[in-house]
Amino acid sequence: MIRFVLAVLMALAIPMGAARAQQEVPVNYSSPLVITTADGARHEFMVEVVQNGPARTQGLMFRNSMPAEAGMLFLFPDSTERYFWMKNTLIPLDIVFIQGNGTIHHIHEGAKPLDLTPIPSNGPVPVVLELNAGTVQALGIKAGDRVLHADVANSLAPEPGNQ
Repeated sequence: MIRFVLAVLMALAIPMGAARAQQEVPVNYSSPLVITTADGARHEFMVEVVQNGPARTQGLMFRNSMPAEAGMLFLFPDSTERYFWMKNTLIPLDIVFIQGNGTIHHIHEGAKPLDLTPIPSNGPVPVVLELNAGTVQALGIKAGDRVLHADVANSLAPEPGNQ
């Protein structure tokens, strides 16, 4: 009986520890990013940049919210087909797939929290931007618009045929 009680207490303690860890996710929305639409409108965001394996894997997992004018910018060392999912992601997102020259290649609007369905980039991209769901539609952001960010401009070569 004592073993059973201890097992139950341990089972209850593990999720409580995980919830506490989820609340302590560091946030660093400090890097300016601008999206310029085809009509010349400029939309400014402050993004958190992630460029290593563990940070990219973690992404926006376990965060309960994100400021309206914030986002997360994923930088990869190469341009290839990307697949994102919403595992442990608690907020709905718009996912913007970006070519190396800063041109938006594809947008997936309204990714659902906790959905494990793969979300493809529909072509090779080295950069992905996650924004709050509804942002893309509200601001009229579309494929072909331009993303301006120091890490995108300085670290990635133009896409073939778009130089």
